[in-house]
Amino acid sequence: MPPIDKRRYRRIDFRAEAIIIQNGETISGEVLNVSTRGVFVKTGAPASPLAHGDAVVSIRFSNGAASLAVTMPVEIVRTTDEGVALHSPHINIYPILHLEHLFIYRKGNPQQLTVDFCEYICAMPSAGKNAPSE
Repeated sequence: MPPIDKRRYRRIDFRAEAIIIQNGETISGEVLNVSTRGVFVKTGAPASPLAHGDAVVSIRFSNGAASLAVTMPVEIVRTTDEGVALHSPHINIYPILHLEHLFIYRKGNPQQLTVDFCEYICAMPSAGKNAPSE
């Protein structure tokens, strides 16, 4: 009998460079999959300096000369010999996939990529939520 998957959200295969920072330690890796509120980063080596608890992850989108890094606070919820499982309420599949598609579609036009990215971010429901009121 296969193990029961207790996840609330389905994983989607996704490839991007990632950097995890915790307590002054920096580990590079590759995102293998994402889900709403979760990401798994393959570190290529045991993630021994990393432990359960608060950290920061930067996911880098790149295509040719254009690149964009999205950085967010996360919690390390699991470490394995293969990599690190991260959880954050800031991780959402749909914006990540949208950014990936923007990069693919606008790869020859970095200025339009910037415009499209800014329009997308400003249209998000949480845009300006934490901005100081005037």
